[in-house]
Amino acid sequence: MKRNIIKISSLVKFLMLNFCLVKACLAINSDTQRVIAIGPSVNSIIKAIGAESSIVGVDTQSTDIYSKKIADVGYMRSVSLEGLLSLKPNICIATSDVAPRSAITALNKYKVKTVVINKVENPNSIYNNIILVGDALGYKDKALELREKVIQQVNNALSSIPNGKKSNALFLLQLSSNSVFILGNGTHGDWWMKLIKLNNISDISGMKPLSREGFISSKPDLIIIAKANDKLQFPYQADLNKYSKNRNIKVVNVPSNILEGFGAKFGENTKYLVDRVYYD
Repeated sequence: MKRNIIKISSLVKFLMLNFCLVKACLAINSDTQRVIAIGPSVNSIIKAIGAESSIVGVDTQSTDIYSKKIADVGYMRSVSLEGLLSLKPNICIATSDVAPRSAITALNKYKVKTVVINKVENPNSIYNNIILVGDALGYKDKALELREKVIQQVNNALSSIPNGKKSNALFLLQLSSNSVFILGNGTHGDWWMKLIKLNNISDISGMKPLSREGFISSKPDLIIIAKANDKLQFPYQADLNKYSKNRNIKVVNVPSNILEGFGAKFGENTKYLVDRVYYD
């Protein structure tokens, strides 16, 4: 009898110890973490794996990703060390596009763990970034699930692209009623075109303002316009109407935030573009 009581007592202690360890692990995953996340891709991954409770600051472009109000640390290409430190973070996860990079590396001096995700070279870069973010926050299992989901979505979308000659495409970014840019080689627009099997007819590197003359002289089969606001009127609309009718040019309007869509919604964004380009 006494021996049984001792065994029960030991079991209770063992269970209580394990309960405390589990509770401590949960605390590490949420309460003790103060995370600054910079970049829409980073924040979309954090939300998708359920780690948003630890977020204390995000970049301006990511403020609408979360339902709760979170401190804005500024545009991801102009963050300040002082602004970051004011939120007392212990972890900072940032996109490879963050600038100045010195503000991020300087956080290490203040015992803030910093993680900069990989530059997006190909889909594998995105899949690896999902794991990188999950690992940093202690959500690796959730990140693995998300990665497999995204891989499947991308594979399904790309396999649905019809075989045949690639269309010659022009990818434009419209920020305002009179501000339109051509997305040339090395831009996110160029990256998306290659992914969904389009030829970028622009011979420039980077972004360049679009002129009326340049627009009229270009000869694409397809024009994709990424708009900051879907109500924006294209500055050369009359030319566009004539152009698309006389030359049988397809025009596709998409939201501009798709250009940064290399996070949790990469699979959805791939399907969206494939559907708009090939099936609408």
